[in-house]
Amino acid sequence: MPVSSIPSALAQDPTKIEPKHYQLAFENEYVQVVNIHYGPHEKSALHNHPGGVFVVLTSGPLSSLTKKGKAKRYTPSPASADGFRHSSTE
Repeated sequence: MPVSSIPSALAQDPTKIEPKHYQLAFENEYVQVVNIHYGPHEKSALHNHPGGVFVVLTSGPLSSLTKKGKAKRYTPSPASADGFRHSSTE
């Protein structure tokens, strides 16, 4: 389960768009920490990730599909951290 940290001032709130997969863990005026969990073969609605930091707690193959149909596949390592800027509208 990756944990994502994104600025709380962003208009798009994944906890409202995808509450099954995104749950608010902590929030203040500087940061929003969201627990993210997808089970095997689960999918989500098309959405954006304006940017942030993630920490991977358990690993598994991940894939995303942009609005234009471009597939991105990766397998993060457990206990790894990274930054990202991803938009499904690319």
